[in-house]
Amino acid sequence: MRKASKKCIEMIKQLEGFVGHAYKCLPSEDYYTIGYGHYGITDANMVITREEAEELLNEDLEVVYKGLSVCDNYYLFTDSEYDALVSFCFNLGVGTISQLTDRYTRSKGQIANAIPYYNHDGAGNVVAGLTTRREAEYTLFTTGVYPDGTKCDEISDSNYDITEDTTLGEIVDMTLSGRFGDDEDRKNNWYDAIQKLVNKRYGID
Repeated sequence: MRKASKKCIEMIKQLEGFVGHAYKCLPSEDYYTIGYGHYGITDANMVITREEAEELLNEDLEVVYKGLSVCDNYYLFTDSEYDALVSFCFNLGVGTISQLTDRYTRSKGQIANAIPYYNHDGAGNVVAGLTTRREAEYTLFTTGVYPDGTKCDEISDSNYDITEDTTLGEIVDMTLSGRFGDDEDRKNNWYDAIQKLVNKRYGID
């Protein structure tokens, strides 16, 4: 199953922030939030450690990955587009992907243009924090640049995430998803990915 890059997870943690006790982001919410944006807590007195928050984050992300799989297979998102949508769905719930894509009828450009509009609370009020987050996701989706200025194509774990155990079929899937880029860039990135494995085998940095 396709997963987000480490940089995406860092981005989510930064946007969510760590809170070790149960709280409500908005007074109107039915449940409490804790850790790195984990929603659905019923115990107002609950407290957790950062390690426990990491576990909850990983569990929540697995739900997002599963929920995005069909949509990803349909659109063949690039790494930066996929990471942006992981952040979006982590925040709003993976069910919103159907609404964002208008049941897969929107183009990628239309999807990108719709992202900034999801910055309201349940009462329709604009929330500053959501505006900032949607801007970060829109920028990542359209330009491949993370909030810290890192470009998606500079992240080795995202573009060249292959090992000697990676099958040819998996490499084909990565290629179709745009992980290695297009045209001449794709060829160069294929070569770089294989060369890194060769270097690793011989202990060359």
